[in-house]
Amino acid sequence: VGAIVVATGYDFYDATHLSQYGYGRYPNVITALEYERLISASGPTNGHLLRPSDGQPARKIGFVQCAGSRHVRHNRYCSTVCCVHSTKEAVLAWEHDPGVNSHVFYTDLRGSGKGFREYIDRAARDYAVNFVHGRVAQILEDADHNPIIKYEHENTLRPERMTVDLAVLAISLVPARDAPRVAAILDVGLDDFGFVQTDPLAPVDTSRPGIVACGCCLGPADIPQSVAQASAAAARAAEFALA
Repeated sequence: VGAIVVATGYDFYDATHLSQYGYGRYPNVITALEYERLISASGPTNGHLLRPSDGQPARKIGFVQCAGSRHVRHNRYCSTVCCVHSTKEAVLAWEHDPGVNSHVFYTDLRGSGKGFREYIDRAARDYAVNFVHGRVAQILEDADHNPIIKYEHENTLRPERMTVDLAVLAISLVPARDAPRVAAILDVGLDDFGFVQTDPLAPVDTSRPGIVACGCCLGPADIPQSVAQASAAAARAAEFALA
């Protein structure tokens, strides 16, 4: 072949490694992907946001950002998409039931794409989404399986806690499980985090001429960024193939 495009995507970090959040032990602590299934019309609850423990509606939801990201013991990088993704999930909850109270616990609120910051501001203004500047240290649960979110509020610098019906973890995006094997087969380099390494001045070119890469195999990326990279990779592959 004249060129190869690497677009192997990503996987989610194993949430059970985050023992402080109780995932796998507490039934009402779920991942963002599991939340997407709950609120989907084709999901196990037919689109109703019901608690896994008792099937009751979740009226107060805590979205925990940086679950595995920006942490020296897990993944040191920012996963890029989580702030806007959790905002969208909170908006969906409100659209499903305007009585839902959503609280997004964040380290730094990052909406780097076009219009993303405006979307976050609109969520707070029009959809009653409460953005809490504080990193979650631990999640416990009470006798009724309600998650208790313990965090330090950045404005007051005081430890606080909030009891919610459902806690949703924004799990870190990591390289695909087979990324090292694919890289070895293609003889291309990986960066310190295990993503495909490219030239800073030619951002889809790998270390081997004729092999280009795009999307989340290069690092966490949102849909517009992945589409732009895919167009660049296709054009670059055409140059090699037609050379």
